Amino acid sequence: MTVVVVGGGVAGLTAAWQIRRKGGPVALFEASARLGGQVRTTRVDALILEEGAEGWVARSRAVPTLCRDLGLGDALVQQLTTRALFVEADGVRELPSGAAAQHLGIQAGEGNLGYGLMSLAGGMGTLVAGLEDALGADVHRASPIQAIEPAAAGGWEVIEESGTGHHADAVIVALPVAAMARLIDPLDAEAGALLASVPTVSSISVNLVYERTTVAHPLDASGILFAESLGNDVRACSFVTSKFRLRAPAEYVILRAFFRPGRDGMSHDDGWWRGHAVAALRQTLGLTGDPLHAVVTRWPGALPRYPAGYPTEIAECRRRLGAQGVVLAGSAVVPSGVDGAVESSGAPEAA
Repeated sequence: MTVVVVGGGVAGLTAAWQIRRKGGPVALFEASARLGGQVRTTRVDALILEEGAEGWVARSRAVPTLCRDLGLGDALVQQLTTRALFVEADGVRELPSGAAAQHLGIQAGEGNLGYGLMSLAGGMGTLVAGLEDALGADVHRASPIQAIEPAAAGGWEVIEESGTGHHADAVIVALPVAAMARLIDPLDAEAGALLASVPTVSSISVNLVYERTTVAHPLDASGILFAESLGNDVRACSFVTSKFRLRAPAEYVILRAFFRPGRDGMSHDDGWWRGHAVAALRQTLGLTGDPLHAVVTRWPGALPRYPAGYPTEIAECRRRLGAQGVVLAGSAVVPSGVDGAVESSGAPEAA
């Protein structure tokens, strides 16, 4: 049974690996030149900077199992602290357990709140590299898929934008929600309309690296959140080096500021966002001097905000399409970030 996977994020890579490890033929097509989707790790000297997901919910069973199966079990790391701070007009206070995720609108199950994240010692990019290495051949980068059409002899014809077609007995679609809607709509108008109805928001993060001596704040928490009533666009700042070990040498700290950009925010250049992030954090964290490094990352329309009733409706669409050999996976259909992506791909649960 030949399977084509559309999408090279964590869900697509995991799905392809699951098929490959069972001995089945599989080909994966990714529209961009890079694999990993919203997982991207940048290394600058001895620094590990996450530009996408920092980890996965600590109570996940699927992701640690996947990591162990890939030989990454020794690289698993727990979040060092789950304490979170909150800035409002009258000062700074500590948030109750689990409140940080709710404040940020992270749509994870209540059973996962308050336990923090798990990650990998070398950064989340280690997971993507492990999956890519395990897959080997039949990974096609910079190969966007234009259509999925029923094949005359049964199964499906998966057609690249170049016009090249690939026959598949089954297709796994693991794309962002808007891209999935466009591809699925000709196959199932109801599913396409439901996917297209999901609103998304954009995000910008700025990793700032400082010498420890130039940050007055004790950084004795996983991070700090900012009340919307303060009237600025900074939502939170992750104290990365307080959150996970081995992210930087002891004399440095990594601060990652998160912004919800306005209409014009995505057009500002990196220099503007660097200065904006420093200004947003300077007083609260007691920053002096300039950062040694700054990495600005834009994720336009990347974060789905599932409406009420969506999980039940999309489950029915997945069942209907799955019966025809088209499987939907990834963040478009299952929340909870990396954990949801892996679970939706059919990763094994821990024994």
